[in-house]
Amino acid sequence: MWISPPKNWGFYLDEWSTYCVNITWLIWKERCKTAFEKKIPNSSRIMQITKASQTSKNHTNQHTTTLPTQTKPLEQTTTPLWQPPKPPFLKINVDASFTLQTFTFGIGFILRNSNRNVLAAGTWTGHATTAEEAECRGVLLATQWALDRQVTHLEVEIDAQAITVEWATRSSNLSWRSKDIIRDIRSLASKFVHFNIIFCSRNINGIADLISKKAIALGESFLWEDPLPQWLMVVLEKDRTSLPICTFLVI
Repeated sequence: MWISPPKNWGFYLDEWSTYCVNITWLIWKERCKTAFEKKIPNSSRIMQITKASQTSKNHTNQHTTTLPTQTKPLEQTTTPLWQPPKPPFLKINVDASFTLQTFTFGIGFILRNSNRNVLAAGTWTGHATTAEEAECRGVLLATQWALDRQVTHLEVEIDAQAITVEWATRSSNLSWRSKDIIRDIRSLASKFVHFNIIFCSRNINGIADLISKKAIALGESFLWEDPLPQWLMVVLEKDRTSLPICTFLVI
């Protein structure tokens, strides 16, 4: 009886042991009520719960057998990993890597146009007190660099949301050092015809992140235009063919 379930009860062997444990627990509870609360054991209550469990089990099995065996595959919607800017804007993606032990940072950036063409990419290195400050310095360096190249319509795309909040509201939890850098960015931004800071998810900013890690490894500042390094061309090709869902906030 305890090894295998009755044939007409509708239980599989692996379910039967759980069922028996539950009944044993109910019996134990009634025993404790008798021993410690001086109550008369209620065997009919145990039987009612047992029957209810069996009825529920059979009901579930009946409904399970009527379910369709095939389901319609889900339709997938995709959005390109990186969205190009609208003409006449250029978009520069920027990210920072920070090493706390040495207070050094590496900045990675990549500039592209509305046709997805890469106009330039590169690295900067320097020192900062925090990763947040390094992110802000990355935006400042990118803005200054684009201004020096006489870019007039620029979108700076980053995955540091706190910076975009400060940019939009002038109210955030950024440190005073970071806010000072943002003020410098505002001063430079006024010299463009149009200037936006755009927030994106980290996966969208993956290429800039990879370049920033290269900056830490190289320990120097580099500028690549034409031709681009082979490793960067490979990453760009993968980025064009990757299609995760993503959203971003335009400030």
